[in-house]
Amino acid sequence: MATDPQPNRAVTSTYTAATINDALALVSHMVSGETVLVNPMTNVTVDHSISPATSLVPNLTTVTTSNYTLWQLDADGRSVLSLAGEYASNTTWDLQVSDMAARDALSATDGSRVLVNAIKKDIKPRDIVTRKSIENAVALIMATGGSTNAVLHYLAIAHAAEVKWTIDDFERVRRRVPVLCDLKPSGRYVAVDFHRAGGVPQVLKILLANGLLHGDCMTITGKTMAEELRSIPAVPAKNQDVIRPFNNPLYKQGHLAILKGNLSPEGCVAKITGLKNPVITGPARVFDDEQSALAAIMAGHIKAGDVMVLRYLGPKGGPGMPEMLAPTSALIGQGLGESVGLITDGRFSGATHGFMVAHIAPEAALGGTIALVREGDEIEIDVD
Repeated sequence: MATDPQPNRAVTSTYTAATINDALALVSHMVSGETVLVNPMTNVTVDHSISPATSLVPNLTTVTTSNYTLWQLDADGRSVLSLAGEYASNTTWDLQVSDMAARDALSATDGSRVLVNAIKKDIKPRDIVTRKSIENAVALIMATGGSTNAVLHYLAIAHAAEVKWTIDDFERVRRRVPVLCDLKPSGRYVAVDFHRAGGVPQVLKILLANGLLHGDCMTITGKTMAEELRSIPAVPAKNQDVIRPFNNPLYKQGHLAILKGNLSPEGCVAKITGLKNPVITGPARVFDDEQSALAAIMAGHIKAGDVMVLRYLGPKGGPGMPEMLAPTSALIGQGLGESVGLITDGRFSGATHGFMVAHIAPEAALGGTIALVREGDEIEIDVD
């Protein structure tokens, strides 16, 4: 466990952490002159799933171990990751010192005031969650290149709020709303860059100014969406390219395509950003669980042109609809993201990109036709 810094502490303190991950958890609490030591060096596990490029490092001087410097700021306020000895990787991660943590703390305080005010005004969730507001949310998801999980979540939110909203509504919005943000996993930038470029308010204002947002929707403040966005410019700043202007989108239509066919008569979801070819046809490689699919990829048994079928991974078959991050990441890591198709009745992580189709319905456990696919059957995925 990491030793958490205490409030009102003296600067120039040194803190200890058992692992690099614990050290990363500490840095958001630290100030200039403080140090984290990771011990013992001999058993440190480097977890590359935690990227310092997405971490906030407010005024940090050094995070070090006995053998190498984890983070160290130079004179320009930028930081590099340097690994030595058996952990050498020739990898450099570029970071910027940020005041976002302080600004976010202020936002949290403001958010608390807004919540208290909403209680006083008796504003309830169903006063805010309407068909128009869900359409606004989905438009934002399309414009920012958000996760396929949004389809699951907003269908569930609409159901709970007794709002009429179907999977076909996502496709309707997709055809109207362009992708404006160049964000990972298929793009170049991360959430911190998006925040600095204007974030959600900027994208919402662009959509509002171009007739793609319902400005009359009530927000949690009691004001309408249009009133909340009044002070935001309708055109993004010219000194950044994270958020594109409306007349120069990354893609002319949204990225979450709703597909239907004889394997998914009730619909499925494909994240189509970054695809060079909208169609793939190939032999089915069938797996009834995630683990055997991952093993096949890692063993080199999956080749370009194959279409992987991962089934019995839906809400009932999973159970619980686990996300398919491991197999999809393995395909991307082996350079097969564009040349191998993958379809599943499970779901994907927001980090997924490539020729991947999820949420196939009905799922295999409910007798969906995906359960009838046999090894070697020809499957075509057409997202055009």
